[in-house]
Amino acid sequence: MRFSVSRIERHPLFDRAAKFDHDFALLRLDRPVSFGRRPDVRPVCLPEPGDDGPSGDADLVGLTGQASGWGVLDPLSPSRQARRLQVVSVSVLANRLCRDKYRPNPITDNMLCAATPGGDACFGDSGGPLTVREKGSAVLEGVISWGKNCAKARWPGVYSRVRKVMDWVKQKTRDSQTCVRDVSYGGGKGRASNQEENDEKKESH
Repeated sequence: MRFSVSRIERHPLFDRAAKFDHDFALLRLDRPVSFGRRPDVRPVCLPEPGDDGPSGDADLVGLTGQASGWGVLDPLSPSRQARRLQVVSVSVLANRLCRDKYRPNPITDNMLCAATPGGDACFGDSGGPLTVREKGSAVLEGVISWGKNCAKARWPGVYSRVRKVMDWVKQKTRDSQTCVRDVSYGGGKGRASNQEENDEKKESH
């Protein structure tokens, strides 16, 4: 499936409070995606509203997420990007620990950090998803944003925290749909939804 982008909606607070703070953009596609005709393609689940703790990361710390993208496989060969979609499992860290690692670079509450030994997102993966399994569904909790080098134990990957901008996302995507959380994504079993026949014209990156 190939689509063109008809409009880019950047977050109005991008880069204001800190470098890469509010690192979000929404892309409007040039035509609808018919999910009913492509059972292997589904809209992503978004975080549910709710209190996520005073530090902004209380209910995610220690959870494992999956980051995916088409970036480089070796930071020493930045011109060679992956030919197949790459996926890495990473564990979410507390922001206070991430701030210690990145000083003096600021880690804001609009960011989250995640890492795994020997694995990481890398150059060219920016804008890709970090999904976390919640209540049986893969939920978009982060967007690959920045970091120092790739897969270095000293520096975890830094992601934009999606739940911090849900009001903005919902305002800008009123004519769109996200996942139906009790629909099975593993081969069509489970309760189906008639929303699958609706069209989607926006994706978050």
